[in-house]
Amino acid sequence: MGNIFSTRWFGSRKKRLVEACLSLDSGWFARMYHWSAETETHGTLTWIDPETGALRGGCTFDAATWDVTDAWLILRAQDTNTGQPVQWAIELTTTRPTFGGLRWWFLCGGQGGHGTPCRRRVRTLYLPPGSRFFGCRACHRLTYRSCQEAHKFDRGAYAELAHMQGITPAEMHARMTARRPAG
Repeated sequence: MGNIFSTRWFGSRKKRLVEACLSLDSGWFARMYHWSAETETHGTLTWIDPETGALRGGCTFDAATWDVTDAWLILRAQDTNTGQPVQWAIELTTTRPTFGGLRWWFLCGGQGGHGTPCRRRVRTLYLPPGSRFFGCRACHRLTYRSCQEAHKFDRGAYAELAHMQGITPAEMHARMTARRPAG
């Protein structure tokens, strides 16, 4: 065991958060636009920040699901920095659930390990700030805020105090933040 500064987290960059990204959910598209075989849909998407209510982004889209073996979604937007048009083509695929119907998925177009195309079948794709492509969590190396905060009391002062008292860091945190009865 080292001291409080000997942790791998000290001075390292944390992963980017899913919550900071624009996201596309294939399940939402399928429900909202009643995707099935032999359909075509068009529309507009907007992303609103849930905390501030500010507009985070927007685009138009075209989706073609005429043939479930060759389905696609195309997003069109304008780059906010350069003003140039941007287009993303996303392949769609399906699976058949046990009790029938179709479940729609995106095929990730990002770069997997060793520079090969990812091609993961995913429900959600993300576009982090400053990125040029929609990709899965693995391709963008994203994590959830809750994952970063889950063990934040396992290190540092809580860990040292807990070690001195012979309890876990979580127990130390509970003691430190417990409400005292009024009296």
